[in-house]
Amino acid sequence: MIQFLDMKKLAIGGIIIVLLGGYALWAASRSTQPTVPTDQTGQATSTQTTNNPSATGTDTGIGDSSSPSDVDPGQYKNGTYTGSLGSAAPYGQVQVKVTISSGKITAIDVIQKPEGPGTTDELGASSYPVMIKEAIAKQGSHVDIISGATQNTEGFNTSLSSALQQAQI
Repeated sequence: MIQFLDMKKLAIGGIIIVLLGGYALWAASRSTQPTVPTDQTGQATSTQTTNNPSATGTDTGIGDSSSPSDVDPGQYKNGTYTGSLGSAAPYGQVQVKVTISSGKITAIDVIQKPEGPGTTDELGASSYPVMIKEAIAKQGSHVDIISGATQNTEGFNTSLSSALQQAQI
């Protein structure tokens, strides 16, 4: 009888350890979501993103291989440049408009982005500000892929690369 009670205690202890470990893994995965820079009021501080169905450009298609690293950071022609549509398949397309001042990227607006149910809207809302901030900091056309927003990041990189190719001196 005593051995049975000891075994029961060990089993319950093991279950508790497994549950705590599972909770720790779940909590750790929730804390790796991209963060959005905010101001003192809690509002996002990135450039404005809008959906513009009348935006022009050419579809780069699924699997577009225009290398986002084709454009080296450096001096660009001042002005505003609209990139081609970048594929965020199967969710839709991404298109950006880049503003260059004093030869540097000063602003990026997402003028078209995938919209729809599920995580596309949610991840897009939190990932585009991160992509914009990184592209401006790097002064180049390639931002790192954001986990969970891979297609959005690839479409962003394609459109940004297209816009910066137009701005090359």
